Amino acid sequence: MDRDELREKIKAIIIEAREEDHHGNLLMYSDEATDSILSLPALREALEKATGKVEVNESLVDALKAVYRKHVMDDDSIGWDELSDIVKDALCDAIGDERFNEFLSEVKDVEKG
Repeated sequence: MDRDELREKIKAIIIEAREEDHHGNLLMYSDEATDSILSLPALREALEKATGKVEVNESLVDALKAVYRKHVMDDDSIGWDELSDIVKDALCDAIGDERFNEFLSEVKDVEKG
């Protein structure tokens, strides 16, 4: 779902909420407010899931393609270090550096047993 489609859905939700508001509160709609709302990843993800459309993270797709080439097709044109960098970069892009570091800590804790 693209940004314009999400903007229209948010606008419709705000307008509907304003029409149903019986307490006199005024809910305003603006493109700036919608852009601010759309910048919240969790909300954007929830809206995409609710509408049945999910935006594909291209870096994750590219990383999975590289993993498939290396592991399934035995493609030697991708080295292990290069593959590690591709996967790490894709994960950091998808979940952020902080959550990636938390993931590494969890893995290290499991390895220690």
